[in-house]
Amino acid sequence: MKMKRKAVTCYGRVIGRDWCQEWYETASRDAAVRARQLRERGYSVVVSPMGHQVTGAGSVRMTLVSVMQATREAVEAMPRPDHEARL
Repeated sequence: MKMKRKAVTCYGRVIGRDWCQEWYETASRDAAVRARQLRERGYSVVVSPMGHQVTGAGSVRMTLVSVMQATREAVEAMPRPDHEARL
């Protein structure tokens, strides 16, 4: 039996010329899922803890996913997260 894939929720995204950074709530484990998705597609990914961030919902532990690529086209072709939300 195949398991249903959990939707990944991104809480912020910044795109540069040849890089992209996204941040996720640490407790949800979405950062690990997203990093795995991108690595399977050949992207160079670094996952870093951001610690507690103050948001409208209170203090939330966040994790940063940084994607580094050599070309702008590769960053533009990168698949988007399933959901993007603001805290």
